[in-house]
Amino acid sequence: MKATRRNTTTLFKIKNQSSLSFSFKLMQLDLQEIDNDPALNNRNLEKVLMKAASRTAGPVAPYHKDGKLHIAVRADSQIEFLEIPLAPMYAKLTLLPEVYKLNFGKMSLEEIELSKRFLEFTIKQHLGNLPTIWRFNSQQYFLRKPLYNDPHSEIDVYGGFNFQVLYNSDNLFYISLDLAYKYTDKKFLHERMEQQNSETIKNKLQGKKCLYFGGDSWYQVQIAGFGKSIREHDFPHDGKRFTVYEWALSRTKSETFNMRKHLFPDTPTLIFNYPGNTSKYLNGAACLAKLVYSTSMEFVNGMHSKTLTNPDSRFRFLSSYIRHNFTGIRFNGATLNIDDRPHSEELKIFPLPSLKYNGNVETKTFTIDQYYERNIADFPRMRKANIIRHGILNNNLFNPQYLLIPDSIDFTLGKTICQTLNHDMKVFAKQFDGFVPIVYKDLRSSSAYKQYQELKKALNANNVTHGKALFILPEENESSGKYIKNLHDCVKKNFYRSVQFQCAASHKITSFFRGYIEKGAVIYRLVEERLRSYKSYVANLFFEHLIINQKWPYALSKALNYDIYVGLDVHDHYAGFTFFYRNGEKIVFDFAEVSSKTGTYRNEKISARVITERLLDNLKRHIPQYAKNPNGIVLLRDGRSFGEEPKALKVVIDELAKVNLINKSSFRFGIVDIHKSTSIPYRIALESQGFPSLVNPISGTYKMFNSQTGFLFTTGYPFKINGTVHPIHITLIEGDAELEKVMHDIFNQCIMAFSAPDKPSSLPIVLKLIDTMIRPFAHQMTEYALEEHEEEVPSKT
Repeated sequence: MKATRRNTTTLFKIKNQSSLSFSFKLMQLDLQEIDNDPALNNRNLEKVLMKAASRTAGPVAPYHKDGKLHIAVRADSQIEFLEIPLAPMYAKLTLLPEVYKLNFGKMSLEEIELSKRFLEFTIKQHLGNLPTIWRFNSQQYFLRKPLYNDPHSEIDVYGGFNFQVLYNSDNLFYISLDLAYKYTDKKFLHERMEQQNSETIKNKLQGKKCLYFGGDSWYQVQIAGFGKSIREHDFPHDGKRFTVYEWALSRTKSETFNMRKHLFPDTPTLIFNYPGNTSKYLNGAACLAKLVYSTSMEFVNGMHSKTLTNPDSRFRFLSSYIRHNFTGIRFNGATLNIDDRPHSEELKIFPLPSLKYNGNVETKTFTIDQYYERNIADFPRMRKANIIRHGILNNNLFNPQYLLIPDSIDFTLGKTICQTLNHDMKVFAKQFDGFVPIVYKDLRSSSAYKQYQELKKALNANNVTHGKALFILPEENESSGKYIKNLHDCVKKNFYRSVQFQCAASHKITSFFRGYIEKGAVIYRLVEERLRSYKSYVANLFFEHLIINQKWPYALSKALNYDIYVGLDVHDHYAGFTFFYRNGEKIVFDFAEVSSKTGTYRNEKISARVITERLLDNLKRHIPQYAKNPNGIVLLRDGRSFGEEPKALKVVIDELAKVNLINKSSFRFGIVDIHKSTSIPYRIALESQGFPSLVNPISGTYKMFNSQTGFLFTTGYPFKINGTVHPIHITLIEGDAELEKVMHDIFNQCIMAFSAPDKPSSLPIVLKLIDTMIRPFAHQMTEYALEEHEEEVPSKT
């Protein structure tokens, strides 16, 4: 029996489920499916559902009746027929007369999904009518008053929640709720436009997202352009003409938001569309919009840190949101009775695995008992200490290694840095022969393109054709941030096929050394009082450098449940593949160029043909060496799979069976999607006997909602994090692999944190390595783009 701990969850029970019921009708669906293109078929079905929901103004759900797919709608729906244009055909919906009634007793999977959609629709209607909150999207709602009133900040932080109805493994419905935050500019758009050249700022704002204050209704919009002043800009509606100003004053409900106070007739008209919908453009006022910011923006970080909440506080806020916003909800004549106390349950835990280090040194596996938390307290620190003590596991010979030093660093200092790094690198890797120093000319921030060309000259002059390089970047000044970033991206991409680069900041690495006069000459030594910081910095630098050398510091002591794991992720027009065999002593990275990037978003789809080619090419070579007679293969997809992965893997399995590399009759497979972020707001907190009463869960805690989907908490105790642990969402899309065994294997792979062994990793190593290996060349600055967009940066004075 697996060990468990009691955890409080972000689930709030609907207590009177057994007394609930609703009625619905079916619309007969006429939709031609395309053979061998499940992704297109799924997209077409989603379009049908969206159109049906829009036209019926109610919930919809796919529903099978007599072996045929129908669309369930509200029983009072009056739309008798719908024709929906799709690619490459039309879908037709015809309303059938029969009325069906569903009671919330024992339900099939389809009835569960149907009930969930009807419940969510009712709850969203209720939330949309509350005067104290505004809706950002279909699942996120925020209080109308910002959380903080900081006069020194230019950012407003709106607090709120996102929710979803979930059907739990106990056969009951719950409200799944979590905290959410939205960051906007403190000033309205017209105020920002007044501060800069009008045409310049208009061009910069195009495509940006805003929060639009449409009276009582606040919503997100995307800037398409700007028109004349709102007193002049007019548009037709129902045969009449209105100016934006007239419409805002006379046709906009404004009981909770004083529209008149914020309207200025001479401010520009805002022309916008809703995000993701460029088929329809609308008119608004720039004085009613504020820019929306994301947490990836550096200037948001300060405010974002204020929103981090510990588990105890988080659950108090969530209970409060339930009490104030989820009461009095009417569902088909009955009032939903939602518990404001979060659901508590025993959750299973995967133990921290035993690890294998150089010299066949293995750590022990701790049994989960009453002493488990105490025994694993030093696990992160010991993981790093064992690498330093024993050296890396993969200790074969290195490719040529180079240290690129700018001539702006004193020659003697540069020589000392190289000698010191050579000595310290051998602590981790005994076979490391040392860096060959190459001095390049620092052009003092003239331009990134010119500096890149100068670097090429230095490499050519030293006959560098292949290997790995630690690149000490040119010195920075206050205005050279973009220049350094462009240079960093460009060298990593353009040299990748011959020399792989790891970068270090010159000001950082030189700060650990100090010059002294000895016998009339200047010598450099490490600053003693900074020795601890230096060791930490250089360890992190070396761990990253070992990854680009594909040198793994340790492995698992025991093989995974399934012998082969393949990680797959796509960045723009490159796909990365990581092959993990048995216990991870053999991990191989590969990549392929795929279809070109389209638009401004990542194109993550990859054809079955490319997947098949890369898998067969690697597996035919690797299985005889690293995994003879494997018992199964699992493909882990970072994000969403698109239907091509199952097609490819089935072909691969057939081909491997033909050449007797696998026994197909006993061979298992799985296609698994891993989401770092998900629309399902599920978190947990371990119930403690001390103070606070709720703390972050134990790393390895997991929850399975059914045999296809679950959540895994990889960054809990003994790892230290700020705020509350966020899980990864794991879904078995196709295959006969067992989800619980796959989740166990994923957790063990998350423990293989190669870049920072003393810190947690939320992703399994097969996906983490792709991020590290493929990002440098997948979608960064190219030599040609750099030349075309060369931006001069002021020289140092």
